[in-house]
Amino acid sequence: MSKKIFSLIILALPAIYITLCCLGPKDIFTLQITQNFKASPEELYDPINNLQKWPDWALWLCKKENANITFSRNLRGKGAVMEFSLVNGKGELEIIESEQNKLVHTRTSFKHWKGNLNSEYTIKPLSIDSTQIQLNLYHSEKIAFFMRGIFLLTHGEEKIYDSTQKSLANLQVYIDQAKGLRAESINTK
Repeated sequence: MSKKIFSLIILALPAIYITLCCLGPKDIFTLQITQNFKASPEELYDPINNLQKWPDWALWLCKKENANITFSRNLRGKGAVMEFSLVNGKGELEIIESEQNKLVHTRTSFKHWKGNLNSEYTIKPLSIDSTQIQLNLYHSEKIAFFMRGIFLLTHGEEKIYDSTQKSLANLQVYIDQAKGLRAESINTK
């Protein structure tokens, strides 16, 4: 009797997983987040447009143990490229469009994912020391059918959204620290 139950369970698992794949998201990286910052457009543009500063605020790169990050070509603006090798994968981040104090558009490709993750940071001044970023993330490809179940089970969409919001919060912390360092250097002169 237990062999029959075990056989039924084994036969049911693929059907359950296929159902999860049908329910799972087709497009995992379509996000839009708007956040206000206590900073000028220049203060926001610089750490987004300078790839060497990304490991200081971008959560998925921040102080990762065993991270290997290299920069090829220029560090800032259109054409700047960062190659990374993290515990969870390898890839490349490139700035594909940059308009001073207004827009930074990046393309990230991971070796184990098909397609590219695009991030558009639109910078809008609100007042002298207040600026808004509208971040649009989208993936160039749909998720493979059999990956959708895993993404659903691991709450992948929520994790990406949370990670993105935390990265933007880290960006504010980074800017506040940079302002503090500038104030200290002015006071010591």
